[in-house]
Amino acid sequence: WGEFGVSPGPGQINFWGGDRIIGFSHQNGLKVKAQHLVWHRYFNGQDPLLPDWLVTDNGIAQYPKEELAFYLKDFITKTVNHYNDSFPGTINKWCVVNEAGSNTAGLIPNLWVDSLGPEYVDSSFVWARAAAGPDIKLYYNEYFYHGAAYGGARIQSKIDFAYDVVSRLVQKGIPIDGMGFQSHIPAIGYPGKAVVSADMKRFTDLGLEVYITELDVELIAPITQEKLEEQAIIYKEVFEIALENPLIKLVCLWQFNDAQSWLGAGAESCIMDSLYNPK
Repeated sequence: WGEFGVSPGPGQINFWGGDRIIGFSHQNGLKVKAQHLVWHRYFNGQDPLLPDWLVTDNGIAQYPKEELAFYLKDFITKTVNHYNDSFPGTINKWCVVNEAGSNTAGLIPNLWVDSLGPEYVDSSFVWARAAAGPDIKLYYNEYFYHGAAYGGARIQSKIDFAYDVVSRLVQKGIPIDGMGFQSHIPAIGYPGKAVVSADMKRFTDLGLEVYITELDVELIAPITQEKLEEQAIIYKEVFEIALENPLIKLVCLWQFNDAQSWLGAGAESCIMDSLYNPK
């Protein structure tokens, strides 16, 4: 909400930027996976991804619990309703909650859990379903380390916690359709197809769909032909995982050419180079 003036004041939402993207998709008959409705990101006690009217300079909520819950519900409801009404049928998936788990244990400290408790996850999905209706898929999105370059080795406890959160939602009848695996996979430390496949299967065994939402494969300079071939194998194996599990419904590349990569062109993490040449 705090980026690009999306929410300039209490109860206010600026849809201009979103309308351009979703409107283009609508005009061209493209379906959209939209993310995300609930996020947070503490930096040095502050949360720049939430607007100033919502948080104090040290990351504390400006409002009591009941009022904060109202604003969270209001943002989710208005946002989903706006795109349903303005561009009907275009958004077919919403990421409701993004990156809620910590790299150690439990939910990462953030405005929502600090102020509303862990139940904010349940409430967010209930509010999103009420606005979205029954046909739009709702999912929880998380990053898991399936490599070592920037995040460290795979953290079993992080995957276990996400499974606990999602399975609890399923058991309670909270409306959730899928689990998003971001899948930023550094080639260094990649644990192999069997491990990644098993991590995803835990969630499809719950009857949920799995979405590979942000796939790229980071390389470390200097880039060699051997490293590019290793990268190609990882991309191939991720697609094999998706094709072999009927409940893995989507693979989304996180940019597709190196010039646009969030990791920088030097990581050569995409399926095309900076000149749009297929690798």
